[in-house]
Amino acid sequence: EGGAYLVCLIDAEEHLDLRNAVDASDILLAVVVGIERAVEDAEGKVARRVEADGFFARIWGGLRDREPTLKEVSVTLPLGSVKGELKQNPELRSRVRAALRKDRFLFQQQVHDACVGLADRAQKLAYQGIVVLFDSLEKLRGDSASFDAVLVSAERIFLNGAPDLALPVHALFTVPPALTLRIRGIQVLPMLKVRDRDGREYGPGIDAARALIAKRVPDADLDLLVAPEDREALVREIVLMSGGYPRDLVRILRLLVQATKHPLSREAVERILVSRAGEIREIA
Repeated sequence: EGGAYLVCLIDAEEHLDLRNAVDASDILLAVVVGIERAVEDAEGKVARRVEADGFFARIWGGLRDREPTLKEVSVTLPLGSVKGELKQNPELRSRVRAALRKDRFLFQQQVHDACVGLADRAQKLAYQGIVVLFDSLEKLRGDSASFDAVLVSAERIFLNGAPDLALPVHALFTVPPALTLRIRGIQVLPMLKVRDRDGREYGPGIDAARALIAKRVPDADLDLLVAPEDREALVREIVLMSGGYPRDLVRILRLLVQATKHPLSREAVERILVSRAGEIREIA
């Protein structure tokens, strides 16, 4: 009763260049633009106001007025193209970051006020509040030359509880897995929970993964891949081996299908699982 929250799912790949160093201002801009979009969708607005007088338009207008170099950009680049250009153009991104850093406290206050105003609008729609899920930041990684710089940029943002990302709404951020070696307190959560914290098997999660497998490979087809009498035991082993990661479930199923001889013996399936585990260990 009264517990419904408006969930705002933001895909970092849509807003950020994940091959280069990231800044807190990049994330805050994406957060508020994403919340604004979610609220306007909930309000049923077909033609969004973001282009005309939304948060991004106001921030860009203020920067353009204060920074002559950005004013030159706005002459040649329509507002609707600025966000895409920020993602693709490192030089423009650097200019905007520098301008926002110069007026850091003003920008943070603008972000705070925008979030509060959007949360109020959500409450008028009978939501208790807003929850932001900022996804795909775990894909942040550079190439061989920029890997360390990209990781350091993420570490700088999320160190000590990510103070630069403090928001008046509840927000969860995915982060690069390598940060677990640099920052304490990062939680690694399975997509499907197949084990409890103490390592015991978790039935509902295993059942969910089993249902997912059945959608991909019906039991009649599984009986062609492995001996029918071994099917359920092997499927359970595959589920537990995946760690609750649906993509890995599909990868393992594909390896079963690609084998040269069927039905596969238990030993052949074990070899496939050991091989897959070795690949994951190398990545880690």
